[in-house]
Amino acid sequence: MVTAAPNPNLIAFVSDLHGKLAAFEHTAAQALNRGCTTIIQVGDFWIYDGPKELPKLQRTRRRICPDGIELSDIDYRFVDGNHENFDVLNPDATGLVPMSDNVTYMPRGTRARLAGADILFFGGASSTDLAHRTEGKNWWPAENITTTQVERITDAPGEPVDVLVTHETTSSAFDALCAHGGHARDKLNDPAGESDRAHLDSIVEHARPRVQVHGHRHTRHTTSHDLGGHLVTDISLSLEKTTGSVALCDTTDWTWTIPVGRQNTGDDEELTATPRM
Repeated sequence: MVTAAPNPNLIAFVSDLHGKLAAFEHTAAQALNRGCTTIIQVGDFWIYDGPKELPKLQRTRRRICPDGIELSDIDYRFVDGNHENFDVLNPDATGLVPMSDNVTYMPRGTRARLAGADILFFGGASSTDLAHRTEGKNWWPAENITTTQVERITDAPGEPVDVLVTHETTSSAFDALCAHGGHARDKLNDPAGESDRAHLDSIVEHARPRVQVHGHRHTRHTTSHDLGGHLVTDISLSLEKTTGSVALCDTTDWTWTIPVGRQNTGDDEELTATPRM
């Protein structure tokens, strides 16, 4: 049995799970085994809408929780992606939404101070495979970011945040991902996606995060870009159980690492450092 002491200054950011319990177990174990009890999932979570789903999560957490960490220590939060059940999730809710013990949905525009970091949560993204989806079954129009949701942020005064957690990313970060290749390049020419990214551009210019962490692109990638005269580090996570599906941030010095999975050997990999601006 693994033994770990809770580290109050660590945050684990977890990529798209796509409703897969095995991916939830894998990523949560990577965090907990390193003493990280604050876990933030960046959308496409979808392990909540059946009567057995949330109890399964609780049993899984109980099974993988290391000695030295109590279940009550765990704070697991998630934003909505595009692959969610929006009959269950309301992205316009004005406060955090407890789903079960230790699991909380963070609607678009909610804020929290966690592990010493001020964090803004803003989910949403577009699906490009609508021809293969059925509205009300595995697709909902509420997946997309709206102008009203954005204006609730940009029209209100607020201090800059340390981290912006999203599912989609900004326009310039998307361009960098396209140059990198892979998933993003395959999603070009999506007007709804372009609109979502433009909305996030506005949020970044207003909230001025030092780091934006997101999923959706299924690609491990890090870049820095200037948006509205503000330098932002963009961290794109991979997906599910792949390397790069978890990024750990130590908020004492803002260093980031990629945990090495159970199938690998060696030390955790340093990702980047984000100095205070």
